[in-house]
Order: sequence, then C-alpha cells, then structure tokens
Amino acid sequence: MKDRQQKYLLEHYNNPDTYYAATFGFAAFFILSCFFKYRYYKLYAIKRETWKGGQVENKTVKKVYEVEEIQNILGISRSAAYELIRETYKMQHPFKVLKIGNLYRVPKVPFDNWLNGETE
Repeated sequence: MKDRQQKYLLEHYNNPDTYYAATFGFAAFFILSCFFKYRYYKLYAIKRETWKGGQVENKTVKKVYEVEEIQNILGISRSAAYELIRETYKMQHPFKVLKIGNLYRVPKVPFDNWLNGETE
C-alpha cells in the first residue's frame, strides 16, 4: 500500500495542479480511517456491553452514600436529608457520618443496618 502511495505522489509531484489534491487526498484518507477505526472500537465496546448484559461491570464499588442518595432512599426532601445528616454527624448516632470538607458521606453498611432496624 505504501508503495502505491509513493508512486502516486511521485507521479503528481511535478504537476502543481494535482500535487496538492493528491496529498490532501491521502491526508483526508488517513483522518477518515482514524475516525472510522475509533467509531468501530466504540461500537465494538457498546456491543460487548450488550453481550455482557447491558452494563459494564464497575470494578470500584462505592462504600458510601451521598446525601442525594440518602434523600432518594428515604423519600424525603433535600433540606430534610441535609438536616438529618447534620444532626447525625454531630451525634454520630444512630449511624456514622463522614464530613470531608463541605461534603457529607454516609458509609453504606451502618446506614443499611440502621434502616433495617439492626443494631451494631
């Protein structure tokens, strides 16, 4: 393939009308081939996800809930969820709450135990 390209470029090198068209054609071909190769791999990855059951397995498992997740689990308003988390953070009871900067995080196991009525 490379020999054909070089031969074609050498034939059109001396002709200014066709030289730029020839070089642009190869550049365009290269760019398009990269684009379609990317699309192929992306499509292949999507197909692999489908073959695996529709979802990619996430190797990192979250061990904490965010306040929004607590809100959705309990079915309460955002302000009520933050109030619950703030009060629980002060007492560290009935479940543990972590504060990182301005962010609150709730470990899943203690929260789930509290939600199910289990004691530690």
